[in-house]
Amino acid sequence: MRISFLGAIAHDPKSDSVIIPVVIDNKLTKCNVTKECLDNKFYAGPQPEDRLATYRGHKIEIQIALAHKLRATGRRNGVTLLAADFND
Repeated sequence: MRISFLGAIAHDPKSDSVIIPVVIDNKLTKCNVTKECLDNKFYAGPQPEDRLATYRGHKIEIQIALAHKLRATGRRNGVTLLAADFND
């Protein structure tokens, strides 16, 4: 499974998550990093801009966790990352 993360992240006001565009085996999809994940794991602030900044500050760690979850589940249509998905 080839995974590439694109740089154009966005905030989803419906779910209050950060949306990350990902190319998986040449197919564009989206992964979500939940507000719960950003709050509980990285202590993000209350505003959408805070969550985007938190993602940027922890991008490598988050992308590694997303890649592990994608490979573990075998999904090619994106996943949702939760705080429980990190190995502490």
